[in-house]
Formats: sequence, structure tokens, C-alpha cells
Amino acid sequence: MQPNKPVVLVVDDDPVNLDILVQTLEQDYFLIIAKNGKRALDLAFSHHPDLILLDILMPEMDGFEVCQRLKADKATEGIPVIFLSVMESPGQKHRGFEVGGVDYVTKPFHADEVLARVRTHITNKRLREELESHNMLIGMELHEKSRQLETLMNNLPGLAYQGEHSPDRKVRFVSQGVTRLTGYTPEHGAGRQVAACPCPPGRQGARLGNAGKRAQEERAVRTDLPDHHLME
Repeated sequence: MQPNKPVVLVVDDDPVNLDILVQTLEQDYFLIIAKNGKRALDLAFSHHPDLILLDILMPEMDGFEVCQRLKADKATEGIPVIFLSVMESPGQKHRGFEVGGVDYVTKPFHADEVLARVRTHITNKRLREELESHNMLIGMELHEKSRQLETLMNNLPGLAYQGEHSPDRKVRFVSQGVTRLTGYTPEHGAGRQVAACPCPPGRQGARLGNAGKRAQEERAVRTDLPDHHLME
């Protein structure tokens, strides 16, 4: 069962630090605890927490290595990691950001600072996920619209070219309708100017474009009509 609160994985080998963090966070977050790097990785992969508070100085596997392994896996690379440290050296901070950490909290802890940093990065993660989900939906909708447009164009007895932004009026698309009516294939028309497309073999006199086709049809009709029908 999924907890109602955001899930925070707290990783520290010092029981005193763990107690302080639990007291600070337990009211607003569902907490899972690890006391070493290996256990932290196991819990991260099995629970997919919303955020990880990760001590740097731990035996066997330090926080930097844990973070590197998390960021190397697609399942956990998006989890924000806040490092816990007693040191504030610029070199250590640089190393933390280099391996994928998003922030630092320095020991001894200040409850308001811990809460503010945790809240900020969990909110950022949620907003990023919502944006990615929204973009995915937009991409799916665009794909479907493109499919519908392609179906429509392939059933129109005409061709498509860029007029406004292409003064040379080069053909960009030859529909299946054009091929059925005139014999023109994409190879005959695409990339050529509308007026310069050659007639395909066996189709001498065929014209590309609806306007030319309509003019020919009108001339044919007028020729077939009796004289009194031709009077203006």
C-alpha cells in the first residue's frame, strides 16, 4: 500500500543523527531508515522514495558512491539526494554536486533548515514529474494529429506545397489521391516547383494542382454544351 505522505529515505550510521532527523520529519513524511550504503541502495530500489537524505562519511560505502550508483540506474536517477555532512569544504560540496546531489545539510542539524530543504526538493521533483507527464501527453496528441492529417492528405486529390514561406512553391507532399488521379508519384513531384513538375510516362497532358485540373474540366464542359448554352 502506498503511503499518503511523501517518502523520505534517511541514511546515517549515527543513531543520534537518525533520532534528530526522525523527530524533525516524521510528522510530514513517511520515513524509511538505513544505517549503511548497501542497505540504502536496497531500500531505494525497492521503495523509490521521493527524496534521500544521505550521510557522506559511512564505513564500507560512502555517500558519494551510493549517490553515483543511484544516478547510474534509470529507476532511481530522478530521486533528489541531499547530502548530510559535518564538513563544509568547497571541494566536498563540489564532489557532491558532481556525483548528482542537489543540496547539502550541515551537521549539527537545524530543524527549520532541514524541513525547508526537504520540502523544496520534493516540490521540485513533483513539478518536474508533472511537466514530463504533460509533455508526454502532448507528444502523444501530436502524434495522433499527425497520423490523422497524413490519412486526410493521402485521400485528397491534390498536393501540398509551402506557399507563404516558399516563394518557389516547391512541392512538399504528393498525396495518394494525386497518384490515383494523375499518375504522379512522390518521386515525380516532391521537391519540384508546382509549374515545373514533368508529366509521368503515359500521362501526357496531366496537370498538377487543383486549379489547373478545374480549368481543364470547365473547358471540356463548355466545349460539349450546345451553342445557346454558351451565351453569356
